[in-house]
Amino acid sequence: MVWIESAVFKNAEECLNMVSERLGSTNTYLFGVAPSSADAILYGYLAPLIKAPFPNPSLQNHVKANDNLWKFVSHVNLTYFAKVASDYQRYLAILELWIFKLGNTN
Repeated sequence: MVWIESAVFKNAEECLNMVSERLGSTNTYLFGVAPSSADAILYGYLAPLIKAPFPNPSLQNHVKANDNLWKFVSHVNLTYFAKVASDYQRYLAILELWIFKLGNTN
């Protein structure tokens, strides 16, 4: 069973390497300056790999080690989800304040 997991991780890392190579160091998107459906699919796979906690972080570390993949996800986040991120940060701040006040009501 361990060899299956090892093979899957090896194949996934090879796939990430190919995508990283295709993206290159100067391209914003896979096929030039405008996003495509392939970019949306790539973002859908990479964003959770970067953000979500995993029991085995090897693929997460591999994505983070490929600077252009990390920058790709950051660029999509800032370009298309900046308001969502801002609203979420505001929600966390309010939640933290509420929890703090709740803890100090004694």
